[in-house]
Amino acid sequence: MQALNNLIKTRLPGLFSRRFGGRPDQAVALDIGTSKVLAIAARRNEEGEWMLEGFGNAPSQGLKAGAVVNIEEAVESIRTAISEAEAMAECLIRNVIVGIAGSHTQSLDSTGGVPVRDAEITPLMVDQVLEAASAVKLPHDKQLLHALPQEFGIDDQYGIRTPLGMSGVRLDVRVHLVAVGASALHNLLKCARVCGLNVDSVVLGPLAAGEAVLEASERELGVCLVDIGGGTSDFAVYESGSVQYTGSIPVAGNHVTRDIAVALGTRIDDAEQLKVEYGSVLHSEEDAVLSVPGLGGRPDASVSSSELGDIVGARYTEIFELIDAKLRSSGHQEQMQGAGIVLTGGGVMMRDLDALAEKFFGLPVRIGTPRQHMSFRDNRFNKPLYSVGIGLLGDSYAWQPNAEVSSRTRSLFQRVREWF
Repeated sequence: MQALNNLIKTRLPGLFSRRFGGRPDQAVALDIGTSKVLAIAARRNEEGEWMLEGFGNAPSQGLKAGAVVNIEEAVESIRTAISEAEAMAECLIRNVIVGIAGSHTQSLDSTGGVPVRDAEITPLMVDQVLEAASAVKLPHDKQLLHALPQEFGIDDQYGIRTPLGMSGVRLDVRVHLVAVGASALHNLLKCARVCGLNVDSVVLGPLAAGEAVLEASERELGVCLVDIGGGTSDFAVYESGSVQYTGSIPVAGNHVTRDIAVALGTRIDDAEQLKVEYGSVLHSEEDAVLSVPGLGGRPDASVSSSELGDIVGARYTEIFELIDAKLRSSGHQEQMQGAGIVLTGGGVMMRDLDALAEKFFGLPVRIGTPRQHMSFRDNRFNKPLYSVGIGLLGDSYAWQPNAEVSSRTRSLFQRVREWF
């Protein structure tokens, strides 16, 4: 009976109203993370700006490090977020754009080429050369998600971003391929399907975040976007306007919270509150004494703000060390020298984190919040927490250097859905 009452309260208001999503002027972003599930429904107005229609936010259950570990719990979290967005927008949501990230992702570079026989290069030829570059053997447990062009070449002349209309004998391309865990993708799509949702596309989380927070000049000069979430920290390196490298580490904000809980002997919820309200990765002149609720009926304890900062700072330093190690081993650490590092995601809402990152990397660092090119009813979305969700709402292919490859990426998404 309780389940029926919940259904009446949350789902029925939209059943007799308009459908939402699946149209050029409508989009619904579904950001399924380890800590939260966000559903953001928006409509594009005549000026091309996105206007908020509905918003839903639910604690994430059944996910770990970006992958579904309990389908029933994950489905319930998604349903709650979607239902809240439906109730606010007074609509029935059916089509969504989903973000995916986590330690199951894998990236690699590839090249491909096709003969064009002195003809003018057409979108079909671009599609064919991307097909050739994408024809790589992946591990059996991986599924190709993105084929992101880095540069095109015509007759060995590289550095071309848009080859359409040009002539030559041979067309080549260098691409960055992003693969995800096949089972992780399958389970994510299954959760959406159980909720009655059609997945229009699946986008790598840090690419969506980059769409929301990065400036074109940063992508051109060279920048590393780091999205610190609850279960994983995902990153993408850009240079010359295109994606050069993507990666992920299984350490993020939830690990900071757990460190506090273990070190101070308090509940996870209380540790999270301490982290958000008082956490700072650098010592301040005013060393306040904080009360720590006891665990399991034990008496309250106390901790200084500097001691709390030591706990928090140690874990964030580890996050930076792991990311730096991946960048160095892949040879991409030099590509972010131009514009430095942009931190975003729910895990970066910590005082002085940009200063700690600057000290560690020796590069300029800023906290990335969604740009104000999208209109909302309030300002709550101008926070790093919503970068992926808002990036999914925008032009999901804007990080690609060529508009003509959109059809190629969409065909990849279509084949993913058909494959499952």
